Amino acid sequence: MPSLHRHELRASDEEREKVATMLRQACSEGRLDTEELEQRVEVAYGARTRGELDAIVRDLPGARQAHRAGRHRRAWRTALASYVTFNAWMVGIWAATGAHYFWPIWTLLPAGIALLGARLRGEGPPPGRLRPGRHDRRRDRSRRRDLPRPQ
Repeated sequence: MPSLHRHELRASDEEREKVATMLRQACSEGRLDTEELEQRVEVAYGARTRGELDAIVRDLPGARQAHRAGRHRRAWRTALASYVTFNAWMVGIWAATGAHYFWPIWTLLPAGIALLGARLRGEGPPPGRLRPGRHDRRRDRSRRRDLPRPQ
């Protein structure tokens, strides 16, 4: 079964409610009048896919920021899961080899400080394989290779 793009996935009730909240906020800021708010909220509650929900708020500021925040959160979860998994293995190896000098501190400390520091500064995860959107650039490069070359 081919994988679906984000805009093709079914929308949940929670996502519909978030869009309705964004629309109400836009109306309170004066970006939408009440008639347009009612129309858009009605369309939002009837939307079946995420793409339909995105189209409803595409012209409002904050829609992109909300999408980026979700991507940022996922990237952090991935970075934290990688950190915990790797260091759990290191501690496991340390415990299996006799548990004398606690050498995993040399992987725990620097990576933990870097991860925490980046989080406190409000940045994404440390550079590397965990950057959000990196897979998009790779996909774009592969598309360029598939294009016919001029003769």
